[in-house]
Amino acid sequence: MVLGRFAEFDSPKVVLYFADIMRQNAGEHYLSFFGEQNRAGSAEAADILFDAATGALPLDRVVNDAAALGIRFYTIEGRGMTSEDSSIQSQSSASSKPLGNVASPDANFRNLRDAQSTLVSLAAETGGRAFLNGVTPARMATKILGDLSCLYLLSFDPRGFPQDAPLAVSVRVKRAKVTTFVRGRLVIQSDAKRLTGRVLSAFASPTAETQPRGAGMQVGLIPIAYQDGKFKARVQVAVAGSAVPSTVWDIGASLVSRGAVRQDGSGRIQVVHPNTPVVYEKDMDFAPGDYDLVAVAHETETDTVVSRESHGTWPKIDNELASLGPIAVSQRRNGGFLQNGKAQTHGAVIVAEDEPVQADAPTAVIVFVCRAKDQRKPLRVVRTLFGEAETPVGTTELDLRQERCAQVIDLIPRKMLGAGRYRFIVTISSDGKELTRGERALLVLETRNSTGEPHTP
Repeated sequence: MVLGRFAEFDSPKVVLYFADIMRQNAGEHYLSFFGEQNRAGSAEAADILFDAATGALPLDRVVNDAAALGIRFYTIEGRGMTSEDSSIQSQSSASSKPLGNVASPDANFRNLRDAQSTLVSLAAETGGRAFLNGVTPARMATKILGDLSCLYLLSFDPRGFPQDAPLAVSVRVKRAKVTTFVRGRLVIQSDAKRLTGRVLSAFASPTAETQPRGAGMQVGLIPIAYQDGKFKARVQVAVAGSAVPSTVWDIGASLVSRGAVRQDGSGRIQVVHPNTPVVYEKDMDFAPGDYDLVAVAHETETDTVVSRESHGTWPKIDNELASLGPIAVSQRRNGGFLQNGKAQTHGAVIVAEDEPVQADAPTAVIVFVCRAKDQRKPLRVVRTLFGEAETPVGTTELDLRQERCAQVIDLIPRKMLGAGRYRFIVTISSDGKELTRGERALLVLETRNSTGEPHTP
């Protein structure tokens, strides 16, 4: 996924890869600690051998992607020199247990040799070098710069060769005393495979800085409910649209929590008119705590890929008597919407905190209030808007004896907010005692009348 980001860079392309326990025959070294009589016919040993035999397949895909993108791997062993005895050898001996370490002492270094062999193989297959056993940074830099200062480009017409398949490469030089280092394979990448790589790399490293100018993208959510220990929210991915008419957008979003993808979704939206916003929405379940939302959109007409990542936190509602979920702000707009698989021509678009709200459109503020299991009394939810003056928005008495959480929605009428910055403050209290509070910033820009003069609604 990460290598795909190199597709847009000019050659030469180099990856410095540090590792010390990666093995293309992962797990096979464990068998070196047992004699042949102990592992012959063993189902467990057969499983280890099978896993080790197939362990090189993921690494082989990395080498193929590197070959397709012209990337050289310079592999560096992360550890320094090893000690004389491995930890396993010092804990077991051939004489202590019949099924213990019956291998020679040299077998205890099999794991190290396998790891080094993998680094050598990865470097050799991509035309790079391997640096093992504590090579100094100065020597590594000298070797790498020396390689990059003596590059030759050999080209050929790729028509007629298979695509997306590794092709073995060998170079024979007729001049005496000339040594060549060449990658072991080439891969002629198809357009479809290259697009897949670009989209995957956008998921791997989504940053706002990589977005093309004018292709703004926002990722947000609206809290909906709480049930069985999880929050339900509507995840929204909004793209400003394209200046090209009749475009098709493929949009996907992934929910990442505790280092793993918990949910994802994708859809296709087609719009006819240029500069039409496209919005993808899907309801997802969130566990309490931190989360990441990663979204990628691909516009097929101009082959534009944009990506964005959003971070947030859901409360652990039993830690406090009352708590607030994310405060969402949205405005109704026309566009191409795909909401849980249903196409629409208008809907509510979430406004990010760094994005201004439109003064000439109504603004909805959605507050999500939760109580702890020990909080049985009603909650008083007060919303106030602070700008140049303090403006009460609303007060709601919530009786959550049957539910743990509830939405509170306020609608700010159009043209009520003048240009400036505001703070939307929410306070939650019970029996006259404040339990918690939260706030959301709002930015309103000046609008202009028909003559182009600034006008404050």
